[in-house]
Amino acid sequence: MDFLKRLAVVLASTYIVMFMSEHVFWSKPGDGWDTILEHVTPSLMWFFYFFATYSFLCVVYWFRVRGFFAMFLAGAVFGWLIEGVAVSTTYDDLPTSISVTGLSWHALLSVGVMWYLVRRVLIEKSPVKTALLATGIGTYWAAWGVWWWINDGRVAPLRLWVPYTFVLTAALILAYWILSLVPGRVFRPTKIETAIVVLYNIALFALAVVPQKPIALLVLPSLLAVVFLVLWKNRKSEDLPNAFILLEGKIPLVNLGMLLLMAVAATLLYALLLALPFAIRTGPTIYVVEEILGFLFMAVCIIRVLARKPSSHGNTAS
Repeated sequence: MDFLKRLAVVLASTYIVMFMSEHVFWSKPGDGWDTILEHVTPSLMWFFYFFATYSFLCVVYWFRVRGFFAMFLAGAVFGWLIEGVAVSTTYDDLPTSISVTGLSWHALLSVGVMWYLVRRVLIEKSPVKTALLATGIGTYWAAWGVWWWINDGRVAPLRLWVPYTFVLTAALILAYWILSLVPGRVFRPTKIETAIVVLYNIALFALAVVPQKPIALLVLPSLLAVVFLVLWKNRKSEDLPNAFILLEGKIPLVNLGMLLLMAVAATLLYALLLALPFAIRTGPTIYVVEEILGFLFMAVCIIRVLARKPSSHGNTAS
């Protein structure tokens, strides 16, 4: 029964990170409802994200990840597993590809904002905070999404953008609700489960990535070694329970409802930009800023975690 609960946590978390990593990043509604619904139905993409998410959650558990600094580093592992194992974009344009998009998008936005920050705000009894955060995410969604008008040369009409944003946001609300039903302390992956996800990543990396990009054999192990050494220091210095327990709690229904403001804000800004006689080139600016932020956050988080004093209780898993 506990395994099924852990599975529910992984599946719900998979959609949450995939929402930002895929649905917001690739803001292309398609040609109709069938293409919109494809985003929330099982696919090969779900398979890759499932294992990357399971790996990330195991890192959070085994390394006692709780605060944002350590969470960003755990998110870096997730980001590099997506961009450096599931695909090979981490090695396409070194060194900038180390940040884009493993750090700049997956770690910072998918994990740091969607999986961590939003959940912290949701469990608080403050609909106003939830509304402000949701509005901010929705505004960002539209500001980034219109870049595809220029990048792809195709403008998605409002009649497709509206159902696209609302359907995906509704599925996101469901995912947060499912997570709130499972007590955080239930997520205690066994060593066998952990070994399975580790072997999966090693096999996929060795068979699919290394033959095409031999440099990956130097890049990814080096990056992960640095992060895991820092996270081991985090494990030794963390007295408090991990993020699963920090983020557990009943989410007020009004807070879940406020998340719809993501779609509302995204739609309103999109409609406004659609009405302008010229296209706004938001993409390049966001892209460059996030690339810099990825490296900056990485450096700051490593320094902050290493600066923590060791704890006498750091070896106790929770």
